[in-house]
Amino acid sequence: MEKKKYDNDFKVMLIDLLESGRTAKELSDEYNINSGIIRRWKRGFKAKSGDFSKKRELSAEELELKALKKEICCNHRLKTYLSNS
Repeated sequence: MEKKKYDNDFKVMLIDLLESGRTAKELSDEYNINSGIIRRWKRGFKAKSGDFSKKRELSAEELELKALKKEICCNHRLKTYLSNS
């Protein structure tokens, strides 16, 4: 089954309907979308300060953690490569 992709305007419209008092279940039934997805969109919308289009900025700690994870992955690949040589 192919995954549907919804544009940002549609997501914002559903968030507006939620905030006007409609429930995720009502919208789920009306638009044939899982209510969990609608609630996830709402959480994401709040986390991004009302803008689906912008990515959340990572903190300095998150950036460092991301770099360290990348380094560990590279080191693991190198170790695997060298042990197979």
